Amino acid sequence: MKLFKKKVKYTHQDVRSHREFVIQYYGLDNLEEIRYKILKTLIGDNNLLVQLDTNLFAMSDRINEKEYIEHRAQLVENYGFPYRLKKIPKIVNRDNIFARLLSLGDKDQSAYLLAFIMPADKVTRETVDTFFPHHGVSLGVCKDGDDGEEILEWIYSGIIEDKAPWDVYKAEVFDNPFIGHTMIKTKVLTKDFIQQMVKDLNESFS
Repeated sequence: MKLFKKKVKYTHQDVRSHREFVIQYYGLDNLEEIRYKILKTLIGDNNLLVQLDTNLFAMSDRINEKEYIEHRAQLVENYGFPYRLKKIPKIVNRDNIFARLLSLGDKDQSAYLLAFIMPADKVTRETVDTFFPHHGVSLGVCKDGDDGEEILEWIYSGIIEDKAPWDVYKAEVFDNPFIGHTMIKTKVLTKDFIQQMVKDLNESFS
C-alpha cells in the first residue's frame, strides 16, 4: 500500500521583468501525455514558434546534425508549416574534456537552427511526439493575435537575440518529459492560471 501518491507540482518565482514557473511531474505515469496536456493548456488558441537548436543536443547523441536537421525540415515542409533553417556557430564547452575530445573528430564545426510555426490547431499528440525531442527545443507561445510570421523572420535574421523572450512571446517554454520538467517564462500568465492547470492535471491523472 502506498503511503502517498505522487502529484504534479510547481514552483514560482517573480523576477524584475517576468515570472518563472517550473512544472514538475517526474515519477508519474504517462509522462508524455502529461507533457502534451501542459503544452495544450499553455498554447490555447495561439500559434507556437518552435526552435530546434543542435547546440542543445546531449553530448551522448552522436548523430549527424546536418542530416538530422534537414530530415526534420523536410517533415516540417511536408506538414506545410512556415519555417527557416540556418547554420549557426557550434558552441563547445571548453571546460568539459569529453566535449572537447568529441569536437576534435567533428569535421563540421557548425550547428544548425530550425525554426518553424506550428498553428494552434495542428498541435496534437502526434505532432508533439513527432517534432519535439526530449532536448534541444525551445517553444514560444505567440501572443493573442500574433501569427508568428514576424518572429520567424527575427529568428532567421538574428534580431531576436536583442529582444527579451517574455516581451516577444506570451510564454517561453522549455520542456523535457524525460526528466518530467517544464520551465515557463512569462509576463502574461499568472500564478492563478498555473495553479489551476496543475490542479486540473492532478485530477485528470489521479
